[in-house]
Amino acid sequence: LKVKPLYSITFFNRNIKNWILWSPDPNANYWSAQNLAKVHSRGIEQRISKQLLFKKLKIDLSGGYDFILSTNEKTIRNPKIEKGDQLWYVPKNQAFGKLEVSFKKFELNYRHQFTGEISTVRIPIMDKYQIGNMSCAFAPKFGRLDSRLSFSINNVWNTNYRVIEYRPMPGRNFQTSLKIKFSKNN
Repeated sequence: LKVKPLYSITFFNRNIKNWILWSPDPNANYWSAQNLAKVHSRGIEQRISKQLLFKKLKIDLSGGYDFILSTNEKTIRNPKIEKGDQLWYVPKNQAFGKLEVSFKKFELNYRHQFTGEISTVRIPIMDKYQIGNMSCAFAPKFGRLDSRLSFSINNVWNTNYRVIEYRPMPGRNFQTSLKIKFSKNN
């Protein structure tokens, strides 16, 4: 049994002039780019992972948490954004956890993601949500041919959520893929 733990933490602080924000044009029926005079973006991103090795069996556990404040630093009349407001569609809190198990040419993984409340253009606060994605893969090699066959279930828990207001994301859905790569031997 081998164990490889890893922890990282990142702090950031950015002051940005002329941040581009897409918003509804008040004189038209479409969205256009607006320059915000000043944005202050700061936060902390944490990651942790642990890998367990048992001969040909590998287990990877990983997770992370982000706390991000991205605020407008000058009041804007159109679109109406107050000084100190969190930018639209930027969640303050996000977290994820992932478990991946590999054995020889087989791989199984599950990723769970949490996204906190966000402010939007027309809805003051959009609800937080959690989604899970699962996939399995088989990657055999035939001489100089590398292949990978995978099957995924996205939004495993069939969560009703939105990333942008009034635009629902897909419920549970499935995806398959086959990749074949021919490698040259030198």
